Amino acid sequence: MDLSLPLAPLSPPPTAADDDAPAEPLSLLSCLQMFFAPEELQGEERYTCERCRTPQNCRKSLCLLHLPPLLVIHLLRFRDTDQGAASGGQRQAPVKAAEHVSFPLASLDLSPFLCDSAAPAPGRAYVYELCALIEHHGATAASGHYTAWVGTGARCGGAAQQWYHVDDGRVEAVDEAAVAGAQAYLLFYSCCEIGESRGGDCSDGGAGDGDGDGGSDGGGDGAGDGGGDDG
Repeated sequence: MDLSLPLAPLSPPPTAADDDAPAEPLSLLSCLQMFFAPEELQGEERYTCERCRTPQNCRKSLCLLHLPPLLVIHLLRFRDTDQGAASGGQRQAPVKAAEHVSFPLASLDLSPFLCDSAAPAPGRAYVYELCALIEHHGATAASGHYTAWVGTGARCGGAAQQWYHVDDGRVEAVDEAAVAGAQAYLLFYSCCEIGESRGGDCSDGGAGDGDGDGGSDGGGDGAGDGGGDDG
């Protein structure tokens, strides 16, 4: 399953008295929470009710119907500025958001984003461990260089993985701190089962068939948690 996540905005200080306090850093969890957060559809965005054919205020939400064996997360770092088009000149290449996004190397839990009907069976739970990531080096989508960080060895509760940084023909062994400091663009996670049968993986289909579906109240393919008023 692939998820393309916008970068969540930095959290402002909680009060005016804390203006000098630093904003909370970006994290993969905050990006996931923003992506799956319910959205109120009002005004021009109202949903047309299928029963009364009139626009209705409603809440749109997304949730996961399955937990896939392999999860690929694409952080949407490149943003179109439209500066060239606005000035009548040539459109400029999308620029990259260079903020660091922290991400877990293990124990990524997607259960808060599951549909109610997709809860794991009693005694079974699933988390994700990072197995690779791709980093983009450069300022825009029109230029730059890509490198990869790859973990090998035991996983799913076993011994720690050995990590390598792959830059063209150069391969360098690195520690987990170096991996955690990378400016991730693509993240590759594999699913591990925990609980009564800790140490297994999701290759037997216990966490779903690899498909992930989101839905909205008002006509998505998945499940939502509310809808517009019937007319």
